[in-house]
Amino acid sequence: MERVADYDRTLRALGMEDDELDRAPKPGRLLRAALLVGQVAAVYQVMPWLLVLGGVINLGPMVVIKIGTILAAPKDKDVATLMVAGGAVLYPLTWLASALLGAWLSAQLHEWYPVIPSVP
Repeated sequence: MERVADYDRTLRALGMEDDELDRAPKPGRLLRAALLVGQVAAVYQVMPWLLVLGGVINLGPMVVIKIGTILAAPKDKDVATLMVAGGAVLYPLTWLASALLGAWLSAQLHEWYPVIPSVP
């Protein structure tokens, strides 16, 4: 009987009754399901391309930093310092360069293909 009383107290604390536990789903569930399908499509269709693009953009600075620290580090303990310092400079410069290249290409696309709008 103690378990039943505890169950009843828990339901009352939640402001619920027994019959509310097995009622029909709310009408808004279809919208939530559609949003979930859209999110899954975005994650599996759009995100991989962005991940590949980010990997390609970040590959250059990574290789330069790796080779630079191997060549420039006088001692093993200096490798991490040079990697952090090089990354703090090279990664933002690479991102800026890729953003500027993307902006320039976006502007050029309208001239190359007039069907594409000039304003994103």
